[in-house]
Amino acid sequence: MALQLSPQLHDALARYAELEQAVVSAGRRSDAARKLDLVRARRKFAEQLGALGLIIMQDPVLAETPGKQQDMNRLFSTFRFALGQHQANWPAVRIDDDPNGYAQSAWEAYAKSDQFWAWCLENFDFGRDTDVRPHRLVSADGPRTVRG
Repeated sequence: MALQLSPQLHDALARYAELEQAVVSAGRRSDAARKLDLVRARRKFAEQLGALGLIIMQDPVLAETPGKQQDMNRLFSTFRFALGQHQANWPAVRIDDDPNGYAQSAWEAYAKSDQFWAWCLENFDFGRDTDVRPHRLVSADGPRTVRG
């Protein structure tokens, strides 16, 4: 049986999914404008991550099941940490320096997002519409080598 999802948490998750897709889409592109678009998308996504983190901790409906609230927060925090490491190691200006390294890092970070979204789907019957791992550079087993 799915947990109750408050309107506030529902809206925050929906916005998170939308902005996550925008970041991944910008990272997949190869045009000249993508780096600036990636910086802008990352900034909006970071703001939403902060907002969602607060909602997870403060949502009164989710707080009715403290174990689930802790699980959700743990998975969300794991993704936030992985994403922070990825973005610190791969600022937009460096993503073309080593496309394979960038793809590997992105793939690993978004694997954590997949875990968070799998939990949301299992517990809330709510998930994102698309897989966001960078398909352009990956196979089912991880990133594939990019040839110049």
